Amino acid sequence: MQTEYQLFHNELNRKYEFRIDNHKPYIEYSIRGDVMHLLYAKVPSELEGMGIGKALVFAVMEEVDRLGYKVIPHCGFIALVIKRNEHLRTFLKEN
Repeated sequence: MQTEYQLFHNELNRKYEFRIDNHKPYIEYSIRGDVMHLLYAKVPSELEGMGIGKALVFAVMEEVDRLGYKVIPHCGFIALVIKRNEHLRTFLKEN
């Protein structure tokens, strides 16, 4: 899924963000070894229902692929988007 939004890496706050008007939907993460833990996704209420959350997950997963990490989603929304997309499931850390 190609996104029309640019992904920004807010390293200081461990977030990946889109900047849309005055809003910053984001995914918080932590990294342990070769695993990126996707902790939480937040889309401001003004932007809900526009597919921005899903686009954000896809953009972050492209970054995960580029950086060579595996992923453990801790957020139900992120886990659902990954579960529904076979390509994204390849990045899941197996137990």
